[in-house]
Amino acid sequence: MRRVEADRRPAAVAGQAGQARRTSFVVLLLGLLGGGLVCLLVVNTTLAANSITINGLQNTNTVGSQQVQELQQQVAAARSAATIAKEARRLGMRPDPELVFIDLRTKRIEAPRGAAAAALAARLAEGWPGAAPTVTGGRTKGKRPTARRHRQ
Repeated sequence: MRRVEADRRPAAVAGQAGQARRTSFVVLLLGLLGGGLVCLLVVNTTLAANSITINGLQNTNTVGSQQVQELQQQVAAARSAATIAKEARRLGMRPDPELVFIDLRTKRIEAPRGAAAAALAARLAEGWPGAAPTVTGGRTKGKRPTARRHRQ
């Protein structure tokens, strides 16, 4: 009988060793699955927090874009000729009845049509070295003739 018991012991010890191996394998698998679930939870929470931050930044960007558009509209309105003329009148500025343009490249005076404009152009041209330009109805034409200087 002792021999029968001796034969049973190695089988019982081998069964207990196999049971221990299975238990440790199951514990290892459960640990890996639990760790994976915790990692997924952390990633999901981080993504949700970043999504909230992104939404807030997008809303801020939308508000900023609307403010930029409003300011651009105000600038466009302020650049209109009517607004500039109104503001100039408010500041006491009046249009010049004797408007004359001087082309700095050609050193010629360009004046609108009219006797007053031609007279003003002639007065301005007297101060220039050389001769006074010939003033016609819009632009000066031809070369500048030599003019006599008036000395007083």
